[in-house]
Amino acid sequence: MKVGAIAYQNVADSVELCFVSSRRHRDTLTLPKGIVKSNETLVKAAARELFEEAGVVGKVKRKAHPLLFVSKKPEVDDILYFFVKIQHVRQNWPEADLRRRVFLTLDEALCRTTSQGTNKIINLLRNEQKLQAEAKQSNAHCSVIRKNSLAQQRLIRLKIRNIVGQHDASIRNTKNVQTSE
Repeated sequence: MKVGAIAYQNVADSVELCFVSSRRHRDTLTLPKGIVKSNETLVKAAARELFEEAGVVGKVKRKAHPLLFVSKKPEVDDILYFFVKIQHVRQNWPEADLRRRVFLTLDEALCRTTSQGTNKIINLLRNEQKLQAEAKQSNAHCSVIRKNSLAQQRLIRLKIRNIVGQHDASIRNTKNVQTSE
C-alpha cells in the first residue's frame, strides 16, 4: 500500500500545493508519496513521506476522507492521498539533495510537467474547484451534479474505509501478537 500527501497552504486569494521532483525524472513534478512501513498508520506514513521528500510538516485534514488514486495499470500501486495543511517548511530535510520542492497553484501546476498520476489528481482538484465556484453562482444547477457525484463519492468512501480498516486492523493484530509473545 502506498500513501501520499496533498499538502496545501493559503496564499493571498489562492491555494498552493507542494510538489517535489521525481527521483527518476528530475524535470517531472509529483506529489510526495511512498510505501507504508510495517506497524505504521496510513496517516503517519503520509506525514512521514511528506517530510522526507519535501521537508514539509503539517496537520492531516479529513483523515477519514483521503483521495484514492487507482491506476489502470496493474503494475502501479493504488495510492491513498491525505490532505495536509502546511504548518512548517524546513530548509533541510532528508531528501533535499535528491529532490526539488516547489509550491504551485492548480493553474500553475497544469502548465508544468507532472507525472500522469499527479496530472489526473490536479485535474480532479481543479474540477472540484470549478464546481465549488459554480455552486456559489447557481445552487439549483449544482444540486443535480452534487446528487450524481455524492453517489460516486459514497462508493469510493466505502472502498477507502475498507482499505483503511483492513490496514489498521492488521496493525492492531500485529501489535497484539507481539505483546503476547
